[in-house]
Formats: sequence, C-alpha cells, structure tokens
Amino acid sequence: MFDRNGELLARWSQASSLFFAMQIGNSASTVPWELDATTGVDARTLAIVRASTQLFTRLHPFRWSLLAQYKEGGAVPLAPLGLVDPALAAEE
Repeated sequence: MFDRNGELLARWSQASSLFFAMQIGNSASTVPWELDATTGVDARTLAIVRASTQLFTRLHPFRWSLLAQYKEGGAVPLAPLGLVDPALAAEE
C-alpha cells in the first residue's frame, strides 16, 4: 500500500514521463537521484519512478521528431486544451 506522498510521487512521475520536461521530487525538495528509503521513498514507489524515468528517456527521439515536424509547419505537439478546442477555454 502506498503512503499519500509515495502515491503522489509515483503518479506524478508517470504523468510527467509523457511530457516534454520531467520534473519529479518530494515535499522535501529531494533530487531524483537521492530518492531511496532514507528519504522516505519505499521500494515500490522507487521502482515506478525509475520506470517512468526510463520511459521519458526512451520517448526522447519521438518528442524530438514532433518538434521537428512542428518546425516544418506541423501541429503543435502539446497544446493547451483551450487551443485544441476553444469550447474548453476558460470562461470569462
């Protein structure tokens, strides 16, 4: 069973592995390479963070190709929802 902070760290690392920048840490501002049992991260959470980091690294060529396509006039790789569908833009 995850503790609240461990579950949040695991979920955030999974989500951010799909974005163009990956920023992970904990409430104590521990840097990712120092995450371990002494910093309050259990083995299961650490395994998820490591897998997410590996996915982020493996996706780098794909993200790079999306940016190259965008430069040549392609679609925006990661657009805010309000630009994708104006109906989702914030109401004034």
